[in-house]
Amino acid sequence: MTDQPIPLFKGEAMLLSWGDTSSRGKTVTFALHPDECGDAHPFRGLGTGKTGQRFAIVAVPITDDEEVSPEALDQAALEDPAATGSTPAEPKQPVASGETRRKSWYEQKPSQRAGILCHDSRFVEFLAGSYPVHMEEAENDTAKVLRKVTGVHTRAEYDTNHAARSRFEAIETRFRRSWDLETEAR
Repeated sequence: MTDQPIPLFKGEAMLLSWGDTSSRGKTVTFALHPDECGDAHPFRGLGTGKTGQRFAIVAVPITDDEEVSPEALDQAALEDPAATGSTPAEPKQPVASGETRRKSWYEQKPSQRAGILCHDSRFVEFLAGSYPVHMEEAENDTAKVLRKVTGVHTRAEYDTNHAARSRFEAIETRFRRSWDLETEAR
């Protein structure tokens, strides 16, 4: 038995709108893909509004082919570098009282760390050196190479599949050591 929470919804959604106002704050509206919801609305019965149910959400832009959209991630990083997460080598700053603390590298889910790494030029170089044949076959697509060598279809499997997580973390550890990034305790 696992301690992993069972998600109310896991699947594709389309961004319909986003906003940032003084009265409502930062908001987003998504349309859930009808094939992934079943008959009942997955959020029916939950509180809404200012006292509504809180959620932990990870949103990764994808293309029509259900591949991660690097262009959308790059655009988000240009507009707000914090939106795409921290890099493995980024020093952690002390947080003032009352502020929200950014999660440390190892507090992030393995799938989040993998997503960040796949956009790190040092990791791309590391994978190309470690798996040159796979990198050539995948036409230098770092995410495809990482999924292939760890035996998963999606990075989300690192969060639920212990064997896949172990394979990813072994690669991650070798990479971090190769760049002397082992400054953060697990």
